[in-house]
Amino acid sequence: MGMSFKMEAFLRDPEGCIVGGVRLSRPSEMGEFRLDEVAVLRGLQPLISSVWCSSIARPEPMLPDLTPRESEVFHRLLVGQSNKQIALELSMALPTVKTHVKSILYKADRPNRVALIARYR
Repeated sequence: MGMSFKMEAFLRDPEGCIVGGVRLSRPSEMGEFRLDEVAVLRGLQPLISSVWCSSIARPEPMLPDLTPRESEVFHRLLVGQSNKQIALELSMALPTVKTHVKSILYKADRPNRVALIARYR
């Protein structure tokens, strides 16, 4: 790819485990990385790691005893969709959505959708 000089930085999670990496490359006409450039990049490494770790996909939250349809409703609740939006998106009657929401709240042991979102998002 025409790159002669490379520098790698490992990305670590809060516990210090390597979870990824970044490779910086430059063409030969730019020369090797200078010590001051390396120092700046080393200083930025914790920030880059933090941003990267916060942006990676996390496992989807799940309640164990949800039916497949409740699971679809659950994931839409977590992104803040209203009952009406869920009904339209899933081609369901509004009373059916409300029944699913009540069942999800019961299974999650949460009094309302705000508490549900706070727990699982």
